[in-house]
Amino acid sequence: MLQEKLVQTLSKINKIAVAFSGGVDSSMLARAAKEARGIGNVILLTAAGPTFSQSQRQTAEEQAQQIGLPHFFVTTSETSLPEFVANGPERCYYCKKYLFSELSEAAELHLPGALLIEGSNVDDLSDYRPGMRALEEMGIRSPLVECGIRKEEVRELARQWELTTAEQPPSPCLASRIVNGVEITKERLERIEKAEKVLRQFVSGPLRVRLHNDELARIEVTEEEIVKLTNKDARATINKELMSLGFRFVSLDLEPHQQGKLNRLIPLAQKIEE
Repeated sequence: MLQEKLVQTLSKINKIAVAFSGGVDSSMLARAAKEARGIGNVILLTAAGPTFSQSQRQTAEEQAQQIGLPHFFVTTSETSLPEFVANGPERCYYCKKYLFSELSEAAELHLPGALLIEGSNVDDLSDYRPGMRALEEMGIRSPLVECGIRKEEVRELARQWELTTAEQPPSPCLASRIVNGVEITKERLERIEKAEKVLRQFVSGPLRVRLHNDELARIEVTEEEIVKLTNKDARATINKELMSLGFRFVSLDLEPHQQGKLNRLIPLAQKIEE
C-alpha cells in the first residue's frame, strides 16, 4: 500500500521538518511524517511572505492544529529579490532557492538536525516548474515523488487520514497570477488577493485573477462557474470592485481554468533548454 510505503520511507529519517503550506500535499505528508516519527521528531514550517495570502495562512494554522504537530511561521521577503521582482520565466527557481534557505535555517533553529522535506507529487513533474530544479540543487527531498505518488493518490491518502484538505483545490502562491515580465510588487500581490476575495462572493471552486500588462485582470474559473459571472448584476459588481482596486480592465476567460495556463507564454525553446 502507498500509505505503508510512504510511512516506511519517512521512518528512515531521524528528524523531519516539513515545508508546510496547509494544502493537501503538505498536509498529507505532514500526517504521514507524524505517523512515521511521532510528535517529538517532526515540525511544520510555513514560509509566510508577501506571496502567501491571509486565507492560506489561516488554512495552514487550522491544518497544523488538526494534524497535531508543532508549527512555526517563517517570515520571508521574496520581493527583496531582484530576480523575483523582475518576474522572468525562472522566477520560481530564485524564489524556491531563497525560501528553502530560510526554511532550512528555521529547521535547524527549531529542531536541530532535522531534514527538510517538501510535498511535490509525481503529477507536478509534468508541468514547467523551474523551482523543482532549485530543490534538487539544495538536496531537498520530495518523498511523494520518491514513492511515485500522484495527486489523486495524495487525496485518497488524505481521506484515509480524514484530513479536511482532502478535497481542497490547489492554491499556488499569489506571484503565479502575474504574467512573466510584469514586475511583482507587494501592491499588486495584495490587489490580486483582494480581487479574488471579491470573486469568492460568486464562485466556490478553483479561481484565479491573472494580472497582465496594462493592469488587465483576467478571471479564470471552472466550466461550471463561468455562467455565474455572466449575469448583469455579477458583472457590474465585479467590474466596479476590481476597478476600484486599481485594475484598468477586467475580463473573463471563456476557457475554463487550467493549472499552469500561463506557461503557454514561455517560449517552447526555453522549456526544452531547461
